[in-house]
Amino acid sequence: MGAGYLTALAAGMAAAVAACADDTEAQRASVWGKLISVRALAGYKDNALLSTRETDSSPFVGMSLEAISWRPVGLDGEFRAFLVGEHRQFLDAAELEQEQTLVAQVQYEHHLGLEWTLRTPAEYLYVDQILDVSATEDVVRAVRVLGHIVSLRPALQRHWVPGTLEVELSGMRLIYADPLDPSWEMGTQLKWEQHFSAGSRGDIAYGFGQTWYDEEPERTESGEPILGTRRRMQRHDLALGLVQEWGARKDWRLTILASGRYATDQGSGYYDYVRPAAALRLRYRRGPWLAEGRIRFRHYHYLTQASLETGGSLRRRAEVLAEVRGERELLPWLRVFAELQHEETFANRRFEEYSVNTVSGGLEVSF
Repeated sequence: MGAGYLTALAAGMAAAVAACADDTEAQRASVWGKLISVRALAGYKDNALLSTRETDSSPFVGMSLEAISWRPVGLDGEFRAFLVGEHRQFLDAAELEQEQTLVAQVQYEHHLGLEWTLRTPAEYLYVDQILDVSATEDVVRAVRVLGHIVSLRPALQRHWVPGTLEVELSGMRLIYADPLDPSWEMGTQLKWEQHFSAGSRGDIAYGFGQTWYDEEPERTESGEPILGTRRRMQRHDLALGLVQEWGARKDWRLTILASGRYATDQGSGYYDYVRPAAALRLRYRRGPWLAEGRIRFRHYHYLTQASLETGGSLRRRAEVLAEVRGERELLPWLRVFAELQHEETFANRRFEEYSVNTVSGGLEVSF
């Protein structure tokens, strides 16, 4: 959960700061460049606990902050700092008062001539949320995840025309409160990005990772703890991505992602699984309007773990997420937005199945 969650948030911040960095006039005007956005939102969630039965629906209010800053360092370097945080207060949920997330990243990027770039990002994530991590962790349903994640992800890029090769190393410490177990993660990723034509690019990436748990034991094929052992996980990831933009002003953007993961506990195989996944995002921007739709699908195929409910058959699980959002710029510094999200799981263990709908809207101020 931790690595994927952190990577998604960091990727979103990196895309935002890249867009800001393209504004060269803003960088000339000030040694420090910055962009700060504050959101006030309100909404309704019909299953705050991600539960099969006890849905605990509730309205909520919230605030979020996005802050991005960058500064040139000499002729070949740049320092960047990102901060993203959100607080949601539930007004009528019997078992959930609030949810909070905070992500901070500092990064130094140095250009080694025209062909090489070195990045050294350091990241911190705080999370206090109801999350369903039962697909990979030793819990049977969604739980309150409370923890801290600290990571280092140095990367070296080699630029050719028209592509870029990147090698990234990562080290991560995940510190969780019960019922999750703290762990260490290390990994590496090799990624090639290719520009095909104006408005079209693709990438392919392979990643390898290893996780060591502090106290959680290994398990037999039937799920019994093995005393005197500690759980380990090894994973292999392969991902293919494509981005296509079109229109006179690149009003349309289509993003397609297909990926697969093979994870093994290097023991009895109780935690082993194969997970194909696919995601599709379509964005339209015209004048002050922005509309976006996204759908994501994941399927977990467990190689040893039994479903417990269907006569000894292997466990199966699928996850679907669909989201639409719209945005209207009222003033150069003021936007109004609305979002609708639906998430659902399907499994041959009935207590894993749930659905949740969330609707929200509000105002965003940028300065």
